[in-house]
Parts: sequence; C-alpha cells; structure tokens
Amino acid sequence: VAAAAAASAQQEMTASMTNVRRFLSRLLELLTVDLGEMGVQVRETVKESLGQELSPALFPMLFQLLNEAVQKFFNKGTNAVICNPINTLFIDQSIKILKLLLESKVEGAIEQLACTDIDTLVTGFVDYLRQTGREEDSQKTRIGFCNMLISLMQRRQSLTFRH
Repeated sequence: VAAAAAASAQQEMTASMTNVRRFLSRLLELLTVDLGEMGVQVRETVKESLGQELSPALFPMLFQLLNEAVQKFFNKGTNAVICNPINTLFIDQSIKILKLLLESKVEGAIEQLACTDIDTLVTGFVDYLRQTGREEDSQKTRIGFCNMLISLMQRRQSLTFRH
C-alpha cells in the first residue's frame, strides 16, 4: 500500500512538472509574439514575469528550455546560425531575462543560479550574435548582451562556471 501511494505521488509530481514545463514553454513562445503594439506589451509582460517573478526553484527548468530553444537556431550539420528577426528577438528577450535574473533580489535566486548551467546559454548567445549582421536590431541586442555580461561578472563570485 505504501509503495502504491509513493508511486501515485511520483506520478502526480511528474505530471505537475510536465505541466509547469509546458507552461514555461508557452511563455517562451510569447517572447516573440507579433500582434503589433499589443505584441510588445505581451513580450514585455512575459519578460518581466520570467525575469522578476519566477520562483528560483524553476530557474533550472527555464535555463534548460532557453538552451533548447537557442540550439534550434543553429543548423545541426554546419552549426551555421539560422538568423532571422524572430530568432534575434528571442535572443534579445532571453538576454534581458537573464540580466533580470542576475540582478534579482529574490531570496534564493543567486543560490539557484549558482546551480544552473549558465555557460551553455551564454555561449549560445555569443555564437548567435557573432554571426548576425550589422543591422540596428542586432547592434542593440549586442549592447544588451554586453550589459548582461556586466551583471554576470558582478555576480561571478556567487556563480559556478563549467567552461
């Protein structure tokens, strides 16, 4: 009976985590929604929510989803960037979210970030931005990336770097 209860609890936990993962995935999809002025409001609200309101316990899942999304922007065979305005917008929004998380004052945020693989995500940003053009949007994203790196370096004592 105890084993059955434990198995049932485990199934419920797995189902809950699947729902949370699906919810976060949908939020990430909204980072590039294009509904004119309303789309800008949606993107900003999602960015602020993920960057300032997300429970630190969900940081590892968020970073995993961000990494998965960024890896889709590269051709598997040649590792060439699949550069388009939507992908660049996603990179830009992701950089802003990471900066907000790094500057977070929420209790436990830095501890969770220390246990999270930030390296892979930052490397994905670098690889993507290195291959983008000189358009104004790309330049703004690069500036945002540099600002995020400043926040990252200010927290370097608290973070773990794997590479």
